[in-house]
Amino acid sequence: MRQTVTSALAIGLVLACTPSWAVSRYECKGLASDTIVLTPYSDGNVTLSFNKGEPAEKAVFVHKANVFTAEFQNVGGQPGASLIYIFDTLTNNGYEFGHLPPRPAAAAKITCWWFER
Repeated sequence: MRQTVTSALAIGLVLACTPSWAVSRYECKGLASDTIVLTPYSDGNVTLSFNKGEPAEKAVFVHKANVFTAEFQNVGGQPGASLIYIFDTLTNNGYEFGHLPPRPAAAAKITCWWFER
């Protein structure tokens, strides 16, 4: 039993120390002039940046069938501020929903392009 527990702990430590890598990159355009860049990683996280700059936010993404979804909460360190991106990876069309107080919530259509890493 002790050997099994020790082996399980060793495997867990190896997996925890395994670096994640960018799986792909999505560049999206909506109403704003900024290019939205979503970069999903092998560990299930996704980063958000604008105009190919440094990542501004990090969240967990979901990719089921051909639908990609990412929700960024407390954007810019502001409690209650959120950005949600949902798009179809086959048609490249989707939506951006944002709530950045004190401004009212807003939504816009986006078009995204996929780039392999």
